[in-house]
Amino acid sequence: MMLEDLGRLLEVATQPMHKAYTLCQAQSGLSVSDLLKVAYSDVIGQLQNGADHIHLRLLRGKEKQLGFFDTFFGRMAVEALRKYLRTRERLEESSRLFPCTSRNVNNFLSRMSDRAGLGWRVSSHDLRKFFATNLKLARVNDPAFNETLIEYWQGHSLGKVRGAYFIPPVEEQLRLHKLAERRLEPP
Repeated sequence: MMLEDLGRLLEVATQPMHKAYTLCQAQSGLSVSDLLKVAYSDVIGQLQNGADHIHLRLLRGKEKQLGFFDTFFGRMAVEALRKYLRTRERLEESSRLFPCTSRNVNNFLSRMSDRAGLGWRVSSHDLRKFFATNLKLARVNDPAFNETLIEYWQGHSLGKVRGAYFIPPVEEQLRLHKLAERRLEPP
C-alpha cells in the first residue's frame, strides 16, 4: 500500500471512527487485536494535556511474562482520534477506543477500498504492513531506524537478548517516530 492509497482511503472515510482507526493503525503498526484492546484510559490523560502524539505502553500478548512494548499514534491519528471521540456517547475510562471486532474493521476497510476505487481491498494487515514498509524505507536516511525498533513498535517479540539491550528511552523513541512520521502521512 502506498501513501497515495492511504490518502484515498481517508478521503472516502464517512465515519469518524473509520478514519481514526485507519490512521491509528497505519501510524502505529499495531495488529488489529492489539489496537482493539486499547482503552480510553490509555489515551485520555495525554489528550487532555494537549498531546499531539500519543505514547502507548501495551502488554504484548495476553501474559505479563511476554512483557510490554511502546508505540505511538502520530499527529494525524491524534487529530482524527480527537474528532472521533467527540462523537462517542457514554465513554468511560474502561471503554475500548474502537468498540468493534476485527471482522467489522475489515468490512469497513473493504467498503472504503471500493469507494476509493483502489481496485483491491485493504485489510487491517495491509495497514500494519504499510507501517513496517514505510519505516524500513526511512532507514535509508537515518540508521537509527533499525528493523528491531520497527518490530518493537509493532509489538513483535524481540527475544531476551535484543529486548534487553535495544530499547531506547521513550523520549528517544518519540523523537524517532516524529522523524519518520512524514512517511506515514498521506500527501
